[in-house]
Amino acid sequence: MYIASPALRRLCDRLGRLPMIGVGALVLIGAVMSRARAGSDVRWSSSACSSNGVGWNFAFVRGSALLTDALSPAERASTQGLADLFMG
Repeated sequence: MYIASPALRRLCDRLGRLPMIGVGALVLIGAVMSRARAGSDVRWSSSACSSNGVGWNFAFVRGSALLTDALSPAERASTQGLADLFMG
């Protein structure tokens, strides 16, 4: 899931965090729909799982970046840790 992060980071810096989170949501929805239609076809299932990873990267990693952008340096570590705890 993290392999696309460097390329997506550049895209996110260019287009903004909120639009990329929206793209992530759309990719995740597409992955779920694709997996539901895949049945037992391995190729479709693999494609859906890969799309899920990319969608997760768009949404989750960019959401974490959006959170840290809103915090002061002194608040970042503890707040990000708490957000990761709740997410987990």
